Amino acid sequence: MHHTITHESASKQVISRLIKELQHRRVFRAVATYAVVAWIAVEAADVVFPALGIPETVLTTLIIVALAGFPLIAVLAWIFDVTSKGVVLGTPAPKSTNDLSRFSQISSWFLVLVLGVAVVYLSDRLYSQAGEEAKFSRGKSVAVLPFKNIATNEQSNSVYFSDGVAEEILSGLSGVEGLRVAARASSFAYRDDVDVRNIGEMLNVSTVLDGSVRMDQDDDHVRITAQLIETESGFQLWSDTFDYELKNVFAVQDAIAAAIVRELELEFSGRDNDLIQAGTADVEAYKAYLQGRHSLQKQTVAAIDQAIEHFDRAIDLDPDYAQAYTGLADAWIGKRRIGNLSLFEATQQAHEAISSALLLNSELPEAQTSLGLCVLGAGQERAAASQFAKAIELDPNYGDAYLQRANLLRDQGFLEEATRAYTQALALDPLNSTIIAEQSILTGLQGRFDRAFEQLESLLAENPESLSVTLAMSRVAALAGRGERSLKFARQAQLLAPDNPIALSQLVDANIQLGRLDDAEANLNQARRVAPKNESVLQVTLRFLLVAGRNEELEAMTTQRAQLVIDNSGLADSKMRLERLIWAAIGSLSSGDSATASELLDRAIPSPSSLDPHPQSIHYLALLTRARVLEDNDQETIIAALENGRVTAQRVQAQGWGTGDVNYALAALAAAGGAAPDAMGHLQDAVSNGWRNVLFANQDPAMESLHATEEYRALMQRVQEL
Repeated sequence: MHHTITHESASKQVISRLIKELQHRRVFRAVATYAVVAWIAVEAADVVFPALGIPETVLTTLIIVALAGFPLIAVLAWIFDVTSKGVVLGTPAPKSTNDLSRFSQISSWFLVLVLGVAVVYLSDRLYSQAGEEAKFSRGKSVAVLPFKNIATNEQSNSVYFSDGVAEEILSGLSGVEGLRVAARASSFAYRDDVDVRNIGEMLNVSTVLDGSVRMDQDDDHVRITAQLIETESGFQLWSDTFDYELKNVFAVQDAIAAAIVRELELEFSGRDNDLIQAGTADVEAYKAYLQGRHSLQKQTVAAIDQAIEHFDRAIDLDPDYAQAYTGLADAWIGKRRIGNLSLFEATQQAHEAISSALLLNSELPEAQTSLGLCVLGAGQERAAASQFAKAIELDPNYGDAYLQRANLLRDQGFLEEATRAYTQALALDPLNSTIIAEQSILTGLQGRFDRAFEQLESLLAENPESLSVTLAMSRVAALAGRGERSLKFARQAQLLAPDNPIALSQLVDANIQLGRLDDAEANLNQARRVAPKNESVLQVTLRFLLVAGRNEELEAMTTQRAQLVIDNSGLADSKMRLERLIWAAIGSLSSGDSATASELLDRAIPSPSSLDPHPQSIHYLALLTRARVLEDNDQETIIAALENGRVTAQRVQAQGWGTGDVNYALAALAAAGGAAPDAMGHLQDAVSNGWRNVLFANQDPAMESLHATEEYRALMQRVQEL
């Protein structure tokens, strides 16, 4: 009994001694501080990571690492101490006179050793779990590859149908909660690659659906085979063959999708428990729709005209086919971009089609996105942003809506928000070259030219005939002040698409930047021959007339374009109205009519604070300042215009712009206000940041006060020699 009491007393003293030692060495305080910091870091990551499109597994890993840090911090706090002299070895608490003090110290060090071993063991276990988590982080996910078209020669063009079957299954699976589906552009990039391990790694998916489609000679029966393969092991999880009459193709698609859902142990609680919402029961209408979508992907005027015919046929066969109306709208939007069609005519055609689609089914995310693109063509940016947001709300996995929203934010000047939107789009569709190319333009606007070129060169190495990537390369090179390189890729784009008005317009701009007006005019004449009504051609015509000093033609053209929007109430707050009135003011200023210019600018900019954070906005206010100086030289209004310009400049710079265009706009603002030394300083900065557009500066009304100065002329001469 006596020995039991003694041992219990000794145990209590050991524990008491250990607690005092932990307190003395500030272990409790260190662990508590670490807990607070770790909690804040995890909470912040929980908010920020989803917004940036960062996978949830990264957050899980962060939590595991944070937990593993607790024992490590405890050991470090025991061994070391932070003093005014720096980090030193910790000292034990004052020795106790108790006989058990030595025993207590030995026990304390023994517990430290145990704790150290625990740290090693726990870290190993936790990081092993992190490895297992990473291994299985793909979760329940699938990439739907394009189905192979097994057809006779007479059916060789039916690849549109096999692609359509796979795309419908992909779309149906996207609506299953708990299942992550790789986007079409990324999964269809593996048309000729069946290495499922590579696909799983690149798209971060756990399974791949592959298959084939064969229609018989009479085109009334279809055989579809499909197999679901695990990417980690390469094992086949499920396969089946379906022989159906073609009219039952929708049932086959639904059966395949349902089989995948069952195999992955998921549940679907959608409308009527149908995964595939075909939109039509008419197989011929469905085939016409698929042919239209297939034609649209070629992005040529001839292909777009074919697409319009296919969509019209689908609508004739089934007037209630909402998807066909959406396809028709997209075709008119595409023709507006690259065809010889006026902006108003194309927008009207597209709007009529999309209105019909939304009346039939207002919950189609692609219809909402198409409406956004339709109104964006008329410069109605707020309405477009609202439609893209609605599309994302209807389908959070609809990558195209994220891309269009990102493009809009970038073009408005909201570079920080655009960065997040591109990150989200790429998280859904990591191999989509269009998203990467558009993002590289944003990277160039931020002044990170080397990174932008790296992205684009990688894309061109994989697909040297990509028009969108080639055009992006030309644009980034122009932003970086590499005129010859910009011209080289503009020429390549024009060779890829000889009559494409966007490529021709880029070629005109590249030659203008290099000061080659004769070549620019030759390119412009070609563009005006093939697409005189195209908006891109009309806009580059204005830029050419300005730099060429053809002021009478410029004033006549800008006045005519402004008249079409001045009294149009539907365009009251649109960017189209703003830009056309600004150009009309430039035309008036170039012709010496400051009174008309001042009136037009007042109409265009009723509220300077509403302007986008874009370098162009600074330039608009520079033009307004110049008009005020020429019109009445009223110092109060001039000072107000200059102050609005400075405030706008601060907003622009806060967005992270890194191009010479910002410095040039600041130079124009200073020159318009009569601050020549400041203007020249900003011009020097512009040149340092890649600005090279001498011809524009020489004709810019906002820069007129500098044109005759020797310092300005000398700088422009040096720029032309670079």
